[in-house]
Amino acid sequence: MGTLANAIKETLTENIVRWRGEGEMKLPSERELSEQHSTTRVTIREALKLLETEGLIYRENRRGWFISPPKLRYDPSVHGRVSFVDYARQQGFQPSTQLLSIKLTVADRYIASEMQIAVGKPVYQVNRLRSLDGRPVLYEQMLLRADLLPNLDRFDLEGSLHALLRSEYKMTVQKADFEISVSILPNDVAQALSAPMGVSSLKFQRKYRNQHGEIFEFDHELWRHDAISINFDINN
Repeated sequence: MGTLANAIKETLTENIVRWRGEGEMKLPSERELSEQHSTTRVTIREALKLLETEGLIYRENRRGWFISPPKLRYDPSVHGRVSFVDYARQQGFQPSTQLLSIKLTVADRYIASEMQIAVGKPVYQVNRLRSLDGRPVLYEQMLLRADLLPNLDRFDLEGSLHALLRSEYKMTVQKADFEISVSILPNDVAQALSAPMGVSSLKFQRKYRNQHGEIFEFDHELWRHDAISINFDINN
C-alpha cells in the first residue's frame, strides 16, 4: 500500500501544480480520487497525508482538502517592531484579526514566575484569531500586566496591539525573548483554526520587556504549520 500511495502522491503533486495554475484550490473529494486512481480511500488518505506533511495541501474540518497557498515568510526577531498587519501586507496577503475574548484575571504561580511579578497580580488575558486572505492561521494567547496597562479592555484590540501601547501608554518594546517548539493544537484552538483534531502546530512563546526592563506581555502563538516559513535576518 505504501508504494501505491507514493505513486499516487507523485501524480497528485503534478496535478497540484496544474490546478494551482488554473486557480483551482480545492482538491476532489477522497471518494472521487479513489475512483480516479482505482484504489481504496485508505490508500488515498495515505497519499494525502504525505502531501500534507510536505506542506503542499491542508485539510479543513467538514470542507475537505485544499492546495496550500503561499506561506508567510516570518521572522520572529522583528515581531514587536513590525506589526502582523504590516508584515503580511508587505508580502501581498490581506490580514485580519478577530478578538475572541478579553478578561481580567490574576497571575498564578506559573504566570508570576514567567512574568517576574507577584502571585495574584492582575493581568489581562487576551485571545485573538488572525487570518491571511480569510484563512485562519494563528491563535494568540496573550497575558498583559494590568497595572502597567490600565483600562486596556476599553480599546479596540483587533489592530496592532503594540501600536496601541505606544500611542496610549507610551510603552515601547525594548527586548523580546522567544522560544519555538512543535506542539499539538488543543481541541478548541484546532476548531478555531478549522484544523483537524490532533494536528501539529508551530508554537512561539514570547516575553516582551518595555523601556524600563519590565516584562509587560507574555504570549503563546499557535500557528498552522503549513501557513508560515521561519526566516531570520541575522542583521537585525
